[in-house]
Amino acid sequence: VVDYTKETLKSAKANVELQKAAEIAEVRIQGLIEKYDRQAEKLRQTRDDENATFKDRIKANENLGAALKKQNEQMLKQQQIRVDAAKVEYDKLKNDENLIALMREQNELAAIKAQITGLQSEQIQNQTSLENELRDVQNELALEGISQRERELAEVEQQYDELFRLAEKAGQDTIALEQQKA
Repeated sequence: VVDYTKETLKSAKANVELQKAAEIAEVRIQGLIEKYDRQAEKLRQTRDDENATFKDRIKANENLGAALKKQNEQMLKQQQIRVDAAKVEYDKLKNDENLIALMREQNELAAIKAQITGLQSEQIQNQTSLENELRDVQNELALEGISQRERELAEVEQQYDELFRLAEKAGQDTIALEQQKA
């Protein structure tokens, strides 16, 4: 009886600690959202500032990707604590209330994953846009200061380069383009 009482008391203390950890995790998640949202927005401002250099804009976007990855890891870790606490409660007493609480926490875990994935997609899309914009500017600058004939040849070369890039991206054969270019 004494061992049973000790184990029951030990289990109750562990459950209380897990519930406290879940409540703290909830508050930490909100803090992480606020912290990383502010940081991410500052990086987006730099990335989207057309007066900044391409180097600075691309670096800001890369830093945004790193910040989103870190945010994802930390938020998932905190939410997993909440899922684990809900699972313990459900395992202890399998009733509808505890099942619903567990399912809510699992849904919140999925929502965090979806939110971060969406933000990461936006960051990746902007990386591609910045690289394309930089390439276009570099091509335009390359055309400046050369003769009209050289310019026409350079523009044709750039057009073929773009056609080759698009054909490869589409998985199409480039032999006909190579013959046409020659």
